[in-house]
Amino acid sequence: MQLHALRRDGALLLPQLGEFRPQFGFVHTVSFTSSGPSQSTLMPSPDLPDLDQIATRLVQLRHRLQDLARVLERADERHHQFPSEHSQKTLDDLRAEDAALRSEIAELEEQIRPLLRRPEAP
Repeated sequence: MQLHALRRDGALLLPQLGEFRPQFGFVHTVSFTSSGPSQSTLMPSPDLPDLDQIATRLVQLRHRLQDLARVLERADERHHQFPSEHSQKTLDDLRAEDAALRSEIAELEEQIRPLLRRPEAP
């Protein structure tokens, strides 16, 4: 963008200055030369969680939980057929991973639950 000298008629390059917007926050552009309404643009707030990122992570965790459930079931069957220290350790590790996944899923769901609630009618 090339800056022009200020003109005496008050057109202060507002359309061009409106292109510079911060990454977050509320941007309000005012035109001093027109009598029409001003324009407001809503931008994401840094305080709010990124819903796309949370949703993606939830999908990944739920898929991993399904895969882990199948592996855990097979490991449990093998351990009951041929018990050993190794199969018991494998089973314990898989159960610990299962618990960690469930905990992370619950944490993420709790994080987005308030954002998904619909406002109650008065």
